Amino acid sequence: MGVVHKTPSIHTYWVEIQNTGKGPLTISDVRTSCFCTTVEWDKSPLQPRKTSKLKVILDTSEMEPAELFVREIYIKSDADNPDVNVTMSGSITD
Repeated sequence: MGVVHKTPSIHTYWVEIQNTGKGPLTISDVRTSCFCTTVEWDKSPLQPRKTSKLKVILDTSEMEPAELFVREIYIKSDADNPDVNVTMSGSITD
């Protein structure tokens, strides 16, 4: 995420995912390591070789300037490797 300004307090990022399998991929759950981060995703199955994006929303209203942060996104799906973690990090500035 790099350097993130405290104001405005809502920041949106996109994480691209791709189905590299031979059948449809269904993401059943997405969780985050902090209440300040939420994720929205398309609930319909992702077809083979297709891509989609997770919408990651970071709320910096409770974060202090100069604070370094690391946020984890935990993705659960019906893939052969059903649990995938994405790490996002950055720092807060005024």
